[in-house]
Amino acid sequence: MLHQLLRRPLDTAPDRPILECGGSWTTAAELERLVSRLASGLTALGLEEGDRVAFFLPNCLETVVCYLACFRMRLVAVPLDYQYHPLQVGYALGHSGASILVVHQERIPSLEEAGVLGAVPRVAVVGDGSAAGSRRPFTALLGAERELPSEAPHDDSPAVMVYTSGTTSRPKGVVLSHGALSTGVRKYLARVTLTSPRVNRRAAPRARDCRAPSRRVRRAVR
Repeated sequence: MLHQLLRRPLDTAPDRPILECGGSWTTAAELERLVSRLASGLTALGLEEGDRVAFFLPNCLETVVCYLACFRMRLVAVPLDYQYHPLQVGYALGHSGASILVVHQERIPSLEEAGVLGAVPRVAVVGDGSAAGSRRPFTALLGAERELPSEAPHDDSPAVMVYTSGTTSRPKGVVLSHGALSTGVRKYLARVTLTSPRVNRRAAPRARDCRAPSRRVRRAVR
């Protein structure tokens, strides 16, 4: 289910705006192209099923693209709390064994100062961050559009690794499977009546240069 979240809007109204962030709307077709290109770029880097993709991002379009590309390619998404201290980021990167970190450019200085970027082999920067060493712009990570795998991941396959608060000990990486997340989506939709014209509001930490305090997503699945 997760790997086909865009299937319904693509089949019914591909040019209909589906996602709004920072005052800009993205259509289902545009989002699909970005997801396809990121999945292609990650594959070109040699990432394979089960590899971890960490992202330290605010409330922005790239966050959604990272999730969907991971679901599509059976990679494990490792979202890091945007309020994390650099040392917490470093711990999560090392513990998860992330193959790449996608990070907003405003957090690069503090991560460099703490010396934690060396905990991950590759870094992709969202925003105006300059490329240096293993660091590259997020846009350079986007490959060519291509046909993506259509086979559904097994329900037991890991989809997301989320870190606990770590109030009593070291944070734990809690792995949620494709089946568990899909069941959660179905339960939510069973309790909340959503129709095509409606807009869902999702609040999350944002970068200082983002104008919008939340991300709004139009209904994509039934």
